[in-house]
Amino acid sequence: MQRLGREFNSDHEAEDNPPRIRFDNLGMEDRHRGNLTGNMEYRNTTVVYISAYGDTKCEVIDIVKGFGIEQRIVQKEVTKEVTRAVQKIDDEGQPYYEDLNEMETKTVEVPEFIYTETTPWFDKLKERLKHGQITQDYHDYCHKMYKRWEETGVLPVDGEPLAEWKMISAALRSKFIEMGINTVERLADATEEAMQSAGMGARDAKRKATNYLNVSNDSIKAAAAITNMEQKLERAEAATHKMQSDYDDKIAELEAKIKANEPKKIGRPKKES
Repeated sequence: MQRLGREFNSDHEAEDNPPRIRFDNLGMEDRHRGNLTGNMEYRNTTVVYISAYGDTKCEVIDIVKGFGIEQRIVQKEVTKEVTRAVQKIDDEGQPYYEDLNEMETKTVEVPEFIYTETTPWFDKLKERLKHGQITQDYHDYCHKMYKRWEETGVLPVDGEPLAEWKMISAALRSKFIEMGINTVERLADATEEAMQSAGMGARDAKRKATNYLNVSNDSIKAAAAITNMEQKLERAEAATHKMQSDYDDKIAELEAKIKANEPKKIGRPKKES
């Protein structure tokens, strides 16, 4: 089931977890051009399908980039042939009228239709952010996903790919990915509704994902602490080496001064034989 132009979540509290989104290009009917040509005309429109992760039954569709038509009144010069009755005199001196065709240019006001690009979904995100209905992270995530899709044609996996995570069965992985739960992080945060939809083994898979991430986070923290300590030791060793080098230079400088100031020894004159 799809609903056009409405957000799937209307909670008053600011949403922080972005929805599951996918994009597509569709041909939307261009009735204005169709009326001019007498045929069915279409223009490219980019749409987004929005749903909650784990919800395979309800999607909201909205327009990311569409088109609008504005009518403006513009002034144009129009040249056309006009016929004028010109009075003439015949050979007997009698007046008569003769039609004379000539070109005439006038400035007239005419309607002009201009296509404009519209961004309804982006406008709604901006408005929801302004009113505190979504967080800045939610807003930026949606824009980032669209930019990546526009550049590559595919959506990036935002986290550790579930397809490469071998701690659950291949069948259960496929089931979760089909539901839009395509990372270990999303599996760990999956809702009760998603668990029920996935069926047998889902809760155990969520528990494994949570434990895996906790262990991974602890390992990352430990590795970061070791790296930080190693960097401190390297800085301390570098400082000690510099101090020793400065000390050696100073000693050498003092020894040179002492040597330069030593009195010269005067020997006894040699006896004459």
